[in-house]
Amino acid sequence: MTGNTDKLSKLLADKAEMKLLHMVTSSPARTPTLTMFGDENYFFANANGGACVNQSDCIFVGPNFAWNHGDFQRDITRTWFAMVGPGVQRLGRNDAVFSDHTDVRPTMLALLGLKDSYIHDGRVLSEWLARTALPSGIRQGRENFVELAEVYKQLNAPLGELGRASMVYANRSITDVDTAYARYLSKISDITNQRNSLANDIKTVLDAAAFGNRPVDERAEDGLGHRARALIDQVKDLAERDHRAENHDQHRGHRVEN
Repeated sequence: MTGNTDKLSKLLADKAEMKLLHMVTSSPARTPTLTMFGDENYFFANANGGACVNQSDCIFVGPNFAWNHGDFQRDITRTWFAMVGPGVQRLGRNDAVFSDHTDVRPTMLALLGLKDSYIHDGRVLSEWLARTALPSGIRQGRENFVELAEVYKQLNAPLGELGRASMVYANRSITDVDTAYARYLSKISDITNQRNSLANDIKTVLDAAAFGNRPVDERAEDGLGHRARALIDQVKDLAERDHRAENHDQHRGHRVEN
């Protein structure tokens, strides 16, 4: 169609990386060996039951189809979320807050003055709420709450800084030699365990502020926030280190192909 040869696979995630990205469920049948994140210009699906007789049967233009979910690219994964009603600030379009689906429920409950019997994976989007509508635990320490909530999302959300960096690290390791992949498996497991433990600690503090009237104090924000930022930086360094190694190999003429 274009005369170009496109590489369809952008990033690969194995089961270890999918676990970090919250993609592993309690059903083994729903956990593939590998997940391919593809070129954002393509939508992947089984054609004719998976059997392609001619190339045209497998690749075609669907002009009435909007490819707007899944994958990792911003133009696919970024979507809108609208809030209106008592207690919601009239901000118009606001792109300053990074959030995802898990934040919707706790935010709604906070506005309604309700609470759950469990701790949420998301957090109250206090930046969009009027001060008078905030739960007292957030209102009394709003700055500390927001700062800790922001780093929490970058730590725990699949599309946060840690998640995105880990995908680069995972892809490079999966397509490398066996020894590099073995080192990666040990490292990514340790990172996932650290992330899970730290995320549980942070979301417990955030939930207590939103629904238990226990404000986030500066010591908690500094301590937990510092640990979260350190882990994020560690994973970003691993991803960048692999990128530098790949560029070095290409410069020497030893390009590694998938």
